[in-house]
Amino acid sequence: MEYRTLEGVSITDIHDAFVDAFGSYEVPMSLSVAELSAMMDSRDVSLNLSVGCFDADTLVGFVLVGVRDGAHGRVTYDAATGVRQGHQSKGIGSGMLHALWAQLSSASAVSFQLEVLENNTAAQTLYERHGCTTTRRFVCVRTRRPPEHRLPTGWEVRSQLPAGIDEAMYNGYVPSWQQAAASARGAHYVVRIEGSTVVAYGIIQAASGSVMQLGIHPDWRSTIPVAEVVQAVASQTNAEQLRFVNIEDASWMATALLECEWEPFVYQREMVRAL
Repeated sequence: MEYRTLEGVSITDIHDAFVDAFGSYEVPMSLSVAELSAMMDSRDVSLNLSVGCFDADTLVGFVLVGVRDGAHGRVTYDAATGVRQGHQSKGIGSGMLHALWAQLSSASAVSFQLEVLENNTAAQTLYERHGCTTTRRFVCVRTRRPPEHRLPTGWEVRSQLPAGIDEAMYNGYVPSWQQAAASARGAHYVVRIEGSTVVAYGIIQAASGSVMQLGIHPDWRSTIPVAEVVQAVASQTNAEQLRFVNIEDASWMATALLECEWEPFVYQREMVRAL
């Protein structure tokens, strides 16, 4: 087995390994080549920093690494880690992480973060063994698209969020890597503005019905119900189901959506390793 970066590896080879690795995953991950490429782009995956395990010329394991500049330096993210089913339980996960830490250190990254399914205790143990600690618990929820899904009065559609939006303030927690506005490539934005103040907004991937953010200014949370923001984003999609992943558990948003009878379908742990 050889561990090296994925620089120069084709998207078709990565996709082939991805499909095999996630073939029996708890959460369906059947992406086309185009969908995988779009996911990697939205999460700022760098193949130069990503690591693969190769058996001869075959990619049998991978860690796809996203890279962004944060307030305190370069931060990195596990966009996807997988090992082909026929090569699992052979220590490849540990081997890739050993190679990854050296790679990220040489790139002057300050941290590495990831999400792991709460039921996947084997993966949690692996990451803990390699210095990762749990920082937050996320709930992922879904609901049917509301019957009333026209854009509510006072809302408008934008091509992007207005400048200077404090995502943590509006959401009540720091959005995860894949839910951050920086990941919202090709998304639809809906905004409600009163005077010069953005009082609420929503971000949704229209094709899939994947909600990325439902933000309400703290001063307006007693005035604007979450259901109104949901209706605003629902107006931008024809998907029958809305899904919203990685909401910080016990946050006001998680509580509000559960009160609106959104159904939890999985819980995740966010883990971080300082580099």
